[in-house]
Amino acid sequence: PLVMRLFVSAKGFQKNLAESVVVEWWGYWWTMLSFAVFIYPIRTRVWVIDRCFSSLDRPEDRPMTIFWITTQIFLGYIIMSCYTTYMTWSNQITARALIFIPVIITGIGDGFAEPVGRSIGGKVFSQGLKYRSAALGSTNLYTRSFEGSFAVWISGVIAIFAMWDVFFSWYHVVAALLLVPGVSTIAEAYSPHTWDTPFLLSTGAGILWAQTFIPEHLGSMGITIVLVGHALLMTLVTWMGWRYLVLERNGIALTQGDKDGLMHV
Repeated sequence: PLVMRLFVSAKGFQKNLAESVVVEWWGYWWTMLSFAVFIYPIRTRVWVIDRCFSSLDRPEDRPMTIFWITTQIFLGYIIMSCYTTYMTWSNQITARALIFIPVIITGIGDGFAEPVGRSIGGKVFSQGLKYRSAALGSTNLYTRSFEGSFAVWISGVIAIFAMWDVFFSWYHVVAALLLVPGVSTIAEAYSPHTWDTPFLLSTGAGILWAQTFIPEHLGSMGITIVLVGHALLMTLVTWMGWRYLVLERNGIALTQGDKDGLMHV
């Protein structure tokens, strides 16, 4: 970032689309490069790096830990870059900041989903009911709880309220509240184990991108159509998600005592 700042500050390097893309990917490149310190020959010789790696590693993820983390983050960066590049190209500079909503859902909501699921999963909302999740490139199955999924949903609501002043109008905020948290929650539920970043970012950014086409000034009839349409779509997506996750994927409801050799997440 310090090196890139020399170019950004230079007179010949104007603030335009090219600068936006270059600066953004410069940061992404160095973030991805930092994961190289976690390779086995390095982390086993430097205790600080080994301790940092331990915070990311889970026994059930081995030996795919680094592969899953780096691939999902790399694809997530591509999704974020596509969104911000489009917003810059279309001169919607303010709307670029909306990308932080799916980023917050991914970083905070999904981050809290696991500890919430492990501590109170199946004890609050769903009376022991959980659902299964597969993993990318693995035959292992994992269970997820609705309490953990709720952490994803509530983070979406909080993120939208935190950035309400970035939206074009009040009904854009309501439309986002109707769709983004719920669809993100279902996307996280459908996503492979430890590989949900691309799903969360693509669904969140995709919805927010589509909502930029909603006119900024609508009459009461137009606002009603937009909000009712969002509510109906969310109802349909929720019903389909519940039907697949609980009835088709599980076959029968999983209880807390029903381990079946599954790894709990």
